[in-house]
This record gives sequence, C-alpha cells and structure tokens, in this order.
Amino acid sequence: MSTSRLIGGAVAGAIYTSIYTNHYTSLIPSELQSAATKAGFSGSLAALLKASVTNTAAAYSKVVGITPEVIAAAQMAVKVSYVDSFRLVFHVALAFGGVAMIAALCTRSVDLKKKT
Repeated sequence: MSTSRLIGGAVAGAIYTSIYTNHYTSLIPSELQSAATKAGFSGSLAALLKASVTNTAAAYSKVVGITPEVIAAAQMAVKVSYVDSFRLVFHVALAFGGVAMIAALCTRSVDLKKKT
C-alpha cells in the first residue's frame, strides 16, 4: 500500500510540475508585455523577460530604459502568472482527488479476519 502511495505521489508531483511549468512559460511573455506596455516601457522585452526569471529589483535595474513603475508592473505580472499557474495545478489536483474519492467509494470492504 505504501509503495503505491509513493509511486502515486511521484507521478502526481511530476504531472503538477509539468502543468505548472508549461502554463507559466506560456503565460509570462504576454503578461509581462502587457504590464510593461501599460507602464510605459519601450525597451527590450527579451531583456525584461530575462530579468523576470529572478524577479528582483537588481535584475530589473540592469534593463535599459526601465523605470520604477515598470519594475513594479513587471514584478506584479510575474506574481499574477505564478498565481494563475498554481490555480491550474489546484484545479487538476482537485479533479484527481475527485476521481480518487469515487474510486474509494467503489471499493469493497474486506473483513480484517480474512486479511492475511
């Protein structure tokens, strides 16, 4: 029983990490571009995206043409992308949990005296 829990946990961890990573990497460029444009940024989006990896003021300060308003907007865009990605992982985990509950309800009870 504990082996199946370990395997299930490892598989679920891999699935959740994959979902999170794929969703975040597809979401962050558009979120960052939108936030930076609204804040008046006209510099290199590639440099801004590179700085968003660490999401620190020191990394953003190395981007040419950046202002404190753009830094704040970029940091918020990263946070929004994180939250949206974790929300998706939560929904997937909720679906797996629902399936597990239904599967548990469909199992038969075994008398402990018959168990070896």
